[in-house]
Formats: sequence, structure tokens, C-alpha cells
Amino acid sequence: MQEKTIQTEVDRLVTLVHEEGRISIKKAARRLNMPVSTITEWASFLEEEGIINIEYKFTTPFLVKRKLSQEQIEEIKKDVKEEKNIFDRKSESTLNYLNKLETEVDNLKDIFNDLGKHFKRRFSDVKKQFNKLKKAQDEKEKLDKHIIDSKQRFIKIISDINKQLFKEQTDCRTIYDLLYNQSKMGSQILGIQEDELKLIEKTDMMLNKKLKELKRKLDRKKSAELKSKGKMAKKSESNLHALEKKYMKLKEFLNNERAIIEKLLKENQDQDRQIEILKKDVLSKMMISDSKINKTITEINEVPKKLKLFMSKKDKIFKILNGVSYNERMLKEKLVDLMKRGSAINLSENYEDIISEINELEKNLEEISSKRGFFEREIKKIFGLLKSK
Repeated sequence: MQEKTIQTEVDRLVTLVHEEGRISIKKAARRLNMPVSTITEWASFLEEEGIINIEYKFTTPFLVKRKLSQEQIEEIKKDVKEEKNIFDRKSESTLNYLNKLETEVDNLKDIFNDLGKHFKRRFSDVKKQFNKLKKAQDEKEKLDKHIIDSKQRFIKIISDINKQLFKEQTDCRTIYDLLYNQSKMGSQILGIQEDELKLIEKTDMMLNKKLKELKRKLDRKKSAELKSKGKMAKKSESNLHALEKKYMKLKEFLNNERAIIEKLLKENQDQDRQIEILKKDVLSKMMISDSKINKTITEINEVPKKLKLFMSKKDKIFKILNGVSYNERMLKEKLVDLMKRGSAINLSENYEDIISEINELEKNLEEISSKRGFFEREIKKIFGLLKSK
């Protein structure tokens, strides 16, 4: 599994730094046969967690061993356990979603079998419209996944901005807390919902407001610094200007991401409307076709009703699957983070309990992925059989 590989490679990096004591990022990348960009990303994480230090000699970054105290190790263990409990609750709720799907899929199969008794001889009149409906639903499924990707990227950007604000401007702790709490709210979203766009808009408005407050603070600080004489004043002005530019760039990037999500959500709504139109067209033509057949009234009305029920059940199942898919991706990201944290203590004693818990979470995530994939294949197979009739 990819997450397991990441854990192993991060472990190797931590071990290498501890063995060497001091090693450049380029040399570490060669030793581990990994891209420099990947080693740089992991090193930044490990430095944030207090596991190693990054020092510079001219423009060359070096990774330096940093021995963790017992107090630091216990703090990391505590954090991992707290994150593990959150992971447990979310994975359990996701598995409950999947368990409910078993009944839904069985009901869908029953409807399909009953529908097939009357459907075949009538389907020729609406096959073209039905194929259009199938194509539209396939496109919507891709769009749903695209929205999930964009939404995750947006939440990650919020998190990155939190880190920047906290790391570079210690007197802006209030901004960090507000943004961090907002990003935590965003990470709890399970599916594609109408209130997500409102949440994103509120986050963006709050960020704009806080960035303006930060700019005013920087301006005041800049004015105070400029009253001093000599090189120190010029250096302070340059640093403050660079920090201001960085925040403005983050703000612009966030606005662009929000615009992308708004566009995707609008496309998704348009696709929903198109699917509803196609459904009505199929059902309407089915009713017309039935009216031409000299059968009993019961049999005439049965097919459109069952087809409508079939479509409704399918939509419900895919909505659940979308929620599961989103949860699964968030859990994968959390698992990678926990594995990296686990690497922080794998060189100390009594760490086996933490590593064991992380391995258990990995198995739970594999079960979620396996079940979701099975149900997706089952639904597509049933709908494909209906198309071929």
C-alpha cells in the first residue's frame, strides 16, 4: 500500500539523519534514491514536528540530528493517540455507510429482476434516450470526483496558510486560531452538499478580513521601523514588504481555488438538471410505448414505476458512495500524517504500541477501499445489464 511505503521511506530518512548526524538534502536524496523535492517535503514536516533541524550553509540546506527528550516523545505519542481516536470514529462511520449499502444493493437487484420481466420488449423505443441518460450519469460521476479533489485541495490550502501565519508572524496568533478552527470544520464535511459553498465563501471573507488586519499591523510596524536609522531599518522594511507580498499571493491563490470550486458546483447543478430532464424523457416515452400495447392496466403502469424506483435507488446509492469516497481520501491523508508522526518515535524505546495502532488503522482503511470498490462495480454492472437489454 502507498501509505506503508511512505512510512518506510520516512523511517529511512530519520534513521539516515540519526546515523550521519548532519547530511545535505541532495546527499540524502541520493542515498535514499528519492527526488530532492520529496526529501525536502518530508524534512520540512520532520522539522515542524521537532524531530530534526534544517540548517543552511550559504544556500545549501543540511539535515541535522535532533535528539528528542522523553517529554517530547510522550507529547508525540499523545498527539498520535488523539488523532488515532478521531480516525477510528470516522472510519467506523464510513464502514457503517458501506454496511447499509448491502441492503440498498440487494433491493436494487430485486427491482432490476422484476423490471426485466416486462422491460425488454418496450425498451427499443427509449434505448437512445436511456443511453444518453447513462452517459450523463457517467459524466456526473466524474464531475463529483473532480469536486471532491478540488474541495480537498482548498482545505489543504487553508491549512498551509494557517502554518504560514503561525510560523512567520507570532503576534497574529488569533488569526491562526480562527483559520485553523475553520479548516477543521471543513475537514469534517462528508459529501458534496449545498452548504459547502457557503462555508468556503465565509472562509474566504474571513481570510480577507484577517489579511487586511495583518496588513495594517505590518504598515504600523513598518512605520515604526523606518523611524530608526541605518541598515537595520532598511532590512526590516525589506522583510516586512516580502511578508506582505507572500500573504497577498496566498490570498490570490485561495480566491482562484474558490472560483474553481464554484464553477464545478455550478456544472454539477447543470448536470443534475440535464439528468432529470433525460429521466423524464425516458419515463414519458415509456408511458407512450405502454399505451400502445394492448395489455392490462396493471402491467402498463408497472414498468415506468419500477424504472423510476430503480433510478431513485441508484441515485441514493451513488450519493452514499460519493460520501464514502470523500471520507476515504481524507482518511488516507490522515493515515500518511500519522505514519510520519510514528516515524518520529521509531528510534526510541517503547514505541511498538503506537506503530501497532497505526498498522491497525491501515487495515481498516484497506477494508473501506475494498468494500467501496466492490459496491461501485456492482452498481455499474447492474446498470450496464439494463442498458444492454
